[in-house]
Amino acid sequence: MVHLLRAFAFAYADRTSAIAADIGLHPTDLRALVELLDAERQGRQLTAGGLAQALGMTTPATAALLKRLERRGLLARRRSQLDGRRVELVASPAALELGWHHFGELVDLLAEIAGHFEPRTTLAMEEFLGDALDVLRGDRGGGTAG
Repeated sequence: MVHLLRAFAFAYADRTSAIAADIGLHPTDLRALVELLDAERQGRQLTAGGLAQALGMTTPATAALLKRLERRGLLARRRSQLDGRRVELVASPAALELGWHHFGELVDLLAEIAGHFEPRTTLAMEEFLGDALDVLRGDRGGGTAG
């Protein structure tokens, strides 16, 4: 299972690198765009600092990345409606279109595959992947598995 997960991770990385090249973005810029789209899908507000943390980037590197995405018309910044001092990042309609065009079919196919499993199996896979992600992020003490 671990070897299959590694192979999946490499294949996914290759696919996202090809997508980034196809649309003329650096792979890190594409990661940022996906993070932004995920935050919007989940109803989370994302700031430049939150994006920097999610990507493990410095503030100056994140500022440069955001400028590149803004120049491409893929994101905008807006004042928070809850706290006018905060500036939130918002994906543009063009970003949403790029996301669906390049990832929509893949997400749909993977969701279809997941739908073939019993709910308890899906929960076990989610638990494993969550714990594995924690390990990759350096949180070796976390996790729910015994």
